[in-house]
Amino acid sequence: MKKNNFPVKASKQVRLFTAVTAVVVVIAVVLSLLLSAAPSSIMEYDLTANDLYGITYQTEELLDSLEYDIDITVVTEMASLDERFIKFMEKYDALSDKVTVTYADPVLQPSVSETYGTDGNDIIVECEETGRRTSFAISGFSGYESAALLYDYNYYYTYGSLNLTAFDAEGQLAAAITNVISESNEKIYYFVGHGESTMATAVEELITKANYDTAYLDLLTTGSIPEDCSLIICNAPTTDMSDNELAVLKRWLADGGDMILICDDPSLTNFNALMVTYGVQMEQGYLADLSNYYEAYVNQFGYYCFWPILNTENGMADGITANAMVFSARPLSIVTPERRAAVTESIMSSSPYGVNYIDDNNMTEGTFYTGVLSTEAVSDTETTRFAVISSSMFINEQLLTSFASVSNKNLFMNIVNANFEGKTVMTIPARTTALEMNTVSNSTMWGLFFAAMVPAIFIIAGFVFWTQRRKK
Repeated sequence: MKKNNFPVKASKQVRLFTAVTAVVVVIAVVLSLLLSAAPSSIMEYDLTANDLYGITYQTEELLDSLEYDIDITVVTEMASLDERFIKFMEKYDALSDKVTVTYADPVLQPSVSETYGTDGNDIIVECEETGRRTSFAISGFSGYESAALLYDYNYYYTYGSLNLTAFDAEGQLAAAITNVISESNEKIYYFVGHGESTMATAVEELITKANYDTAYLDLLTTGSIPEDCSLIICNAPTTDMSDNELAVLKRWLADGGDMILICDDPSLTNFNALMVTYGVQMEQGYLADLSNYYEAYVNQFGYYCFWPILNTENGMADGITANAMVFSARPLSIVTPERRAAVTESIMSSSPYGVNYIDDNNMTEGTFYTGVLSTEAVSDTETTRFAVISSSMFINEQLLTSFASVSNKNLFMNIVNANFEGKTVMTIPARTTALEMNTVSNSTMWGLFFAAMVPAIFIIAGFVFWTQRRKK
């Protein structure tokens, strides 16, 4: 009788299976231990809606170009530190060998407070080679302070707990690093004394991030422009400047000064005379656009609220990914400049369907400018730059707050930054933590489709499949 070897073969297979299983389990345990020790910058992937922990290409380029070592010290009680901030800092630290991130708890290390002059809630950024140090807050309230983590003050006041509204760690770090590796800061003066509007908070934050120093310039008081002035910004004057002020500004610009003027009042004689000096003429009417108007606000603002066409050839539109908003602008025309060597070009304009509306009997159609730039080479090393924006609402606080997605502040910062060639400028905006909602142009039609048609399609498909199975 032939002997059956089946039990022997089965026993060998069981032993082999057991051995393989044991090896796999050991490998899995070892691999798990190794992976658990790996930093979150490698093991975790950012799936947040607003790319909360993402690093922009600007930061990557900045860190790749570092010549000096940068020390970042986070001074705070570790128990109170937001986990989201810790994850971001781990990712940031891994980007460059030139960057070192350390944590110092002032409770456990009392000497830290004396060394850095802070009791906590601060990030110290320093460069030993340049000898420069700067700092910014870890947390603060949105709209009131600049910080890496911005919380809702009203929510805290009402409920007594913190609600994160914006994450600005990358922008604050980029600005701080740029500050400590730079030799000096440029200084911007705000022209005042003529009912000018204060700078919007969002714009002020970007100017601070770019490491520009700011001050106020009242020519009626000083009579002259300070030697450290790199740029003058005049934001929406409501009264005219004096003849003496006009003469001082003209001399300063003729020597290579730079100025940005936001103005939409043709009755301000001397301000308009300064524009004509550099080939810009403000028209009497208001500018509408029959093509690029914002349809959602046409009942409220008519055709006077529209998105302008940006000039993509002079660098002003670089990095702009959203439409700007122009509201109640005056039409600008380019005319022969009094400074014959000045060259004037568009920053932004209406579409060809723009309308200069004065009254029902006086309307002119065509392309009109809402922003222009005039440049004049006054020497081999000095170039005058004079920019005009013809809408006083362009960087208005209310407009930027109500329409946060428009690119006005970014476009304005491009105009500012263009005056400082060769300067490293980092103006990375804060990331909002609010959920972004998709808007649907025809909600009734799409609502009917998703509420009725999609379920019906699945029911019919299921019935057909069930019928076919029954036939088999």
